[in-house]
Amino acid sequence: MDTKEDKSLPVCWKDKKPLESLYDVKKYFKTITFRFGSDQKKGQLFQVPPESYLITTEEGSVCLGILNGAEIGLDDYNIIGGK
Repeated sequence: MDTKEDKSLPVCWKDKKPLESLYDVKKYFKTITFRFGSDQKKGQLFQVPPESYLITTEEGSVCLGILNGAEIGLDDYNIIGGK
């Protein structure tokens, strides 16, 4: 369920009860895979587990921790995860 109350990051969700840790989110989210390179079949794969691309907030929401660097003053750099 989307959450409009928690403005920690642009894209956040919450469960019926607050999530206490990133490990709680593994039952809802899966590992994502990025493919780098121009050849879609031979590009280098980079797998990111949910605890590395999601961030939990003090309110118990979980937020997508992938940010467009241009929107936060980092030019062409993007951020995946963080603490």
